[in-house]
Amino acid sequence: MSLSLDGYVAGEGGELEMPPPDAELFRHFTDHVRGLAGSLYGRRIYEVMRYWDEDQPGWSALEHDFAAAWRAHPKWVVSNTLKSVGANATLIHND
Repeated sequence: MSLSLDGYVAGEGGELEMPPPDAELFRHFTDHVRGLAGSLYGRRIYEVMRYWDEDQPGWSALEHDFAAAWRAHPKWVVSNTLKSVGANATLIHND
């Protein structure tokens, strides 16, 4: 997990880029996600993670495996700007 004191991690230009993990680390992340009861996201990182919602051409077996694990667990998304979220996700906002 990457977390700053204010709950937001980004580069100077607002980018959320990280180098791709090697196979061992990818398997670790997949196993970690499988062990979660669910995840709590803010809008920005949830939008980044939506990349895993649909299979992409050229994905490796490791990427397909992670995507399946990510899709399978519940997600709660805290945002006052999002109007909807994807499958297996619940939007939490200030009504």
